[in-house]
Amino acid sequence: MNYYLLLALTTLSTTLIITTTVPEHAVADVNVPKPSLEVQIEPLEGVLLPNQTIYAYTSRVQETDDTPYTTANGTTVRSGIIANNCYGFGTEVRIETPNGIRHYEVHDRMNSRYDCNVWDIWMDDLQEARNWGKRTLDVTIIV
Repeated sequence: MNYYLLLALTTLSTTLIITTTVPEHAVADVNVPKPSLEVQIEPLEGVLLPNQTIYAYTSRVQETDDTPYTTANGTTVRSGIIANNCYGFGTEVRIETPNGIRHYEVHDRMNSRYDCNVWDIWMDDLQEARNWGKRTLDVTIIV
């Protein structure tokens, strides 16, 4: 009989599963070296994500769910909130726009049809959001 070691790592939208077989005698005999596996995950800090699609949204019910002032992680919407379906809540990003550099923090999600390279900035003003429209910009992960 063999025992199996299973290690599953989930980051963003990718799951990495690593398995190895451990012979029965290696489990029973403490003198037999146990197989080891070392996995190192690099932090995303400073990673540049080029050509990201960035929209803007407001708290209108037409653009959100039935709780338009509450983000997906339960916080209240405010300036500096951004939605993304892949990065963890609290992830801080920097976006360089023609009007300067802005910092945002992921607190919300988008419709499931959007993938990891689509972002949605919360804005208080509908006209400002409409003026933003759809832009293709680089996003840098801060933390």
